[in-house]
Amino acid sequence: MRGNLFQPSRVILSLDMSPLNRFFLFVFLSAVSLLAQAQGPLSWSRYLPAGNTDVTVSVRIDAAGDVWIAGHSAGGFEAYGANEPFQMTRKGGTDIFVARFRPFPDGSAIPIFFTWLGGGGNEELVGMELDSKGRVVLAGTTLSNDLPIAGDAFQTAFGGDVDSFVAVIDPNAAGASSLVYSSYFGSARREIARGLAVASDGQVAVSYTHLTLPTNREV
Repeated sequence: MRGNLFQPSRVILSLDMSPLNRFFLFVFLSAVSLLAQAQGPLSWSRYLPAGNTDVTVSVRIDAAGDVWIAGHSAGGFEAYGANEPFQMTRKGGTDIFVARFRPFPDGSAIPIFFTWLGGGGNEELVGMELDSKGRVVLAGTTLSNDLPIAGDAFQTAFGGDVDSFVAVIDPNAAGASSLVYSSYFGSARREIARGLAVASDGQVAVSYTHLTLPTNREV
């Protein structure tokens, strides 16, 4: 039942009890928006039409200039990619999605990767980062007791009520093997993920609020 939270590096889970975290997030996003406007005209824009509620939470640009977008949705995006995506369709009310676009100087952009991640309940993303190996690290909150689990998971079973989760997807792998790591972190009460950070050496930190805390917080 209990393994390493993320191999080969460790994950340190820290508490975020401050009600100001949403305020700081708002200020950060506003600053990014203003800086982007200062750089010149809009280069390109793209919808991800799904016909339902779609929430984008994180956006990153990799070394190749590709744009990565992640969030959660109750829609019906079609999964695609050079390799078989981990999860082709949405399973629950809202699932996590990860998309990758390649923009070009003429203002066009093509989608080159999309996958879902989720169980039969609701998942909400709190953060996405790209690690030094080009993998996608995700953290969020789940109400699913059947969230896909992979690797040497710290917690293989749903704790109950609401759990946090950490997952790592390798877009260069195909199908089930592309989910490198996925684990619950929660008790019988409520753990809600609030933040995610990935260090250059591969360490992953997730902050969360909680009502009941498991005994082991660092592995």
